[in-house]
Amino acid sequence: MDDKQYVQLDFASLNLGNLKTVTFNLELPSRGKYGSNISWKTNDNRFIEITGRVHRPRHGIGNRTVKLTAIIKHGQFLLTKLFNITILQMPLSVKISSVCLTSIKVKANKQFYLPAWLPVKTDENRLISLAVSWPKIDLKGHTFQKGQYEFKGNFREVDFPFKFCVNVTSEDSTEKLPQRKLWFEPLENISLKEGTIFYNLQQARLKFLQQSNPDDYLYNFRQAAGLPVVSGHPLIGWDAPDSLLRGHTTGHYLSALALCYAATHDSKILKKATYMISSLTEIQNNFSKQLKFHEGYLGAYSEKQFDELEAGATYPNIWAPYYTLHKILSGLIDIYHYCHNQPALSVACKIGDWVNERLSKLSYKKRNHMWETYIAGEFGGINESLAQLTEITQQTKYVQTAKLFNHDRLMTPLAASIDALDGMHANQHIPQVIGLLEIYKVTHELPYFKMADFFWQTVVQHHTYSFGGVGKSELFQGRDELGQRLGSDSAETCATYNMLKLTKKLFEFDPSAAKMAYYENATFNHIAASSAQDSSGGSTYFMPTGYGEQKQFDVDNTCCHGTGLENHFKYGEAIYAYDNRTVWVNLPISSTVEDSNHHIYIDLDADLKELSGLKITAFLPNQDCLKIRVPEWAKITGVSYEGKKLSQVKMVDGYIQVNLTEIKKFKLEIFWTPIAKLERLIDRPDSASMKFGPYSLAVITKLNNPVSVSQNNFLEFSRQCLKENSETATLKGLSIMPLCQVNHEKYQLYVHLEK
Repeated sequence: MDDKQYVQLDFASLNLGNLKTVTFNLELPSRGKYGSNISWKTNDNRFIEITGRVHRPRHGIGNRTVKLTAIIKHGQFLLTKLFNITILQMPLSVKISSVCLTSIKVKANKQFYLPAWLPVKTDENRLISLAVSWPKIDLKGHTFQKGQYEFKGNFREVDFPFKFCVNVTSEDSTEKLPQRKLWFEPLENISLKEGTIFYNLQQARLKFLQQSNPDDYLYNFRQAAGLPVVSGHPLIGWDAPDSLLRGHTTGHYLSALALCYAATHDSKILKKATYMISSLTEIQNNFSKQLKFHEGYLGAYSEKQFDELEAGATYPNIWAPYYTLHKILSGLIDIYHYCHNQPALSVACKIGDWVNERLSKLSYKKRNHMWETYIAGEFGGINESLAQLTEITQQTKYVQTAKLFNHDRLMTPLAASIDALDGMHANQHIPQVIGLLEIYKVTHELPYFKMADFFWQTVVQHHTYSFGGVGKSELFQGRDELGQRLGSDSAETCATYNMLKLTKKLFEFDPSAAKMAYYENATFNHIAASSAQDSSGGSTYFMPTGYGEQKQFDVDNTCCHGTGLENHFKYGEAIYAYDNRTVWVNLPISSTVEDSNHHIYIDLDADLKELSGLKITAFLPNQDCLKIRVPEWAKITGVSYEGKKLSQVKMVDGYIQVNLTEIKKFKLEIFWTPIAKLERLIDRPDSASMKFGPYSLAVITKLNNPVSVSQNNFLEFSRQCLKENSETATLKGLSIMPLCQVNHEKYQLYVHLEK
């Protein structure tokens, strides 16, 4: 090889791990795997030195993103590789003013655990969750007779003694259990229409998957199992052969293949999915039979990381082994569900058995310690997948295993309807809540549902940016603290992927327009905006909210690249829903649905350019009612049924309701005009995002100061948009376009409001 080839190989293999939330010194190599010399430059040695030594910012001045450059040289040829490193500020120095939860109600003779975490209020009036120590009391299960019991506790890191009361009652709850009210139309019955951004993004991802080599995604698995790698080549980034997270992208790849096949019916995709399952079956068998691993294990590395997690290892020595396992397990279940592949379920159940065998031997205290270990103990939504295995197989051991991932830091405040999300990792905890809801679907234990519902309401109403994303540097911030948290590292795309999943599952129990309003907003303005507008497979990790920021599209197999493989096949998932009598049309996405099992046939044209309304042609021989959601951004100007304008329209909870009598085949047109609005930030009311119809608007500018806009300016701009039907327009001489159309342009989402 020549100098250039050596440098290119070292460039591709150089990976520093997760650089989004750094709290530790980095190991910066001086020589590459293929022999190149590597030197380093930093743009701010206050926070990171060229030795890799990290100096975390003091608490209160915020996180800092530093540019670290590797200079890779072999002979006379060199390349530079840039790493953006987000260094987290020092932990909060907490002064507790009060404990927010000092009593709990439990049922007599039923085992319970004293909570390992409790919500507290600080002197700064913040609500956070802190780890508890119970002097002289083990965190083992207790059972008591009816009565009241008092315990003395303190906090692990802050001295603040308190008393905690356990009220034991023999009474059963009289609250009514929420029941599932509807089902979403299966993805395989829905086709997106050409000409929309959703169809185009789906086609780009289809092309990416068609060009993919399944053996690349099996490379690490086969190596770990001692099998030939066939035609595979190693992946890069977070899934490189030396990455401790390797294997997670393969799980996303399985899910992407499954969703893609359901959405497109592409036979090549089905062939790839079938090949992946037969290969993973062989790998799983080889782990146990040839390498003598525990029966059922499947991964891209040995069982060592799981052993080390139980022994107390922390990141970066290990990297979230149960998180990676969840992606694999979820992908297998998706292949079973969407591709009707029975062997995929067999592989998944063996993994479920392996997890059950391993975790059931551990104490409650040990598991809590594991799940609270930053990054190392992150487990994604594996509780969701395990509960789904019970739903599929009716074997209760899997949902009981799912409960072994219960973690008090999240669950104790939620159970008491307390928002203590401040400082929690958003995408670490949203999947856990999805799992809680999935557990409820199987066990009908009311607290699980109530926690999930309260979480959704809290996040959407108090922690969500105007375009549907959440979090800053991956973390939830304080309640209604969005304006002071704008920047380049806002709204991790994975978090929105999971919020949409949670929304969809809750909608099955509570089909409210508010839930679909969030779903539509996050789909149009974050998910559709997160993809590179080509077939590279690139996705945003963060959606910048600062001034003069620019999207960055990852291809390095990050978590958001993984969910990005799936996202753009899911656009059809929530458009249509049904029960025994009613069909819901929830989203204005041009599509058709043909469901021969339930005799549902709908052709939907949604005008998302001129935003003039909907046209629906339907044949619903077995249904009595059709409900069409009217978006909050639309003002109805008329409704036509079979060519005749209706003088009265029945609206029920944000849906137009059409009662079907003798006429079961019909055409319906809804005419509306879009509404323009400025959405002010609660904690910074002089700043707002601009919305026009369903779109969050971006000002195309390199300015790193907010553009000033008056209410009158914006209203005039809106009238201009309506008049010109333009996809881009100008405001005060600056170009404006929907965030979902922004590619590499620099922009700002929030503007300053002139008085």
